[in-house]
Amino acid sequence: MSQGNRRGRRMKAIAEDVGPHRRELAVALRDLIHASLPAGTPAGTLAELTNGTARSTLFHVLAGRRVPSWSTMEDLLDACATVRQIPSLLESVSRQGSGRRVTQIRASSEEHERFQRLWLNAHSEMTVERLADDPHLAADHAAALRLASPSVAPPWRTAPPGHRRTRPWGGEPETVSVPEAMEAVRLAHLRVKEATTELARAQDGLDRALARQEQAAMVDELMAFKNLREAAEVRQRITRLLVQLQSRLHDRTHPLPAKDRKTGLRIEEELREWLVRLAMADDDQDPEARRATREDVRQKLEQVRNRFSRIGISA
Repeated sequence: MSQGNRRGRRMKAIAEDVGPHRRELAVALRDLIHASLPAGTPAGTLAELTNGTARSTLFHVLAGRRVPSWSTMEDLLDACATVRQIPSLLESVSRQGSGRRVTQIRASSEEHERFQRLWLNAHSEMTVERLADDPHLAADHAAALRLASPSVAPPWRTAPPGHRRTRPWGGEPETVSVPEAMEAVRLAHLRVKEATTELARAQDGLDRALARQEQAAMVDELMAFKNLREAAEVRQRITRLLVQLQSRLHDRTHPLPAKDRKTGLRIEEELREWLVRLAMADDDQDPEARRATREDVRQKLEQVRNRFSRIGISA
């Protein structure tokens, strides 16, 4: 079958024998796909924006015949969010062909939570149907659940005739009924739902903590850049004053009086000393010490302003 024919495949109607929860999940996913894909785009093309979900799997889910894993559901939800945000991406990814990794946009937390509830109900429904069709499977399943969670005490203690089984791990004979197994499955799914909610909360807390950490790192980088700029400005000011002072001290056309020349030489010595202090402060590991040194040098420059003006230099 050609690529074009596969893309043109239409969704099958949901069969009458599909359970209500699986039907609800299939309808909700169909509505989401129709709202996400550009008008006239076949639903099967959504597989182009997933990371490994086959077209056949997608159509089985849309027909209510299969309940996929939750990771596949997340893949489909994120693909819908991606095509809503970047509709042109579908065409470009289709040209590249299959086997490529797609960078998806994550669907909203509200959308994930809504479909997670639908998925849990549909998954539980399908599991219960399978256990009802196979009593031996139901017995093994319920026994394994109680082994994993001894605190779960099923309300039924009798099994239908012919459904008596021996524990696969040894010990006393274990009798379970289909209702007992169904109740155990329901309780297990409730625990899964609670654990999923707790996981989502923990992930949200981790995301917030990482965001705060990243924000704090950005603030530190900005402060470091600001400190470096301030230090450079102080050095430039001192260097400029040194150049002006040396030019004035060596001016033979308008020589300084002896007293002012002596003042200029002392100022030159102080300026060089301040440059040395700033260089030493750069090697200091304590940012507060570096900041204090720069502030002290800046104040000293303000204090000698009058001394500079006496020898004809604007500080």
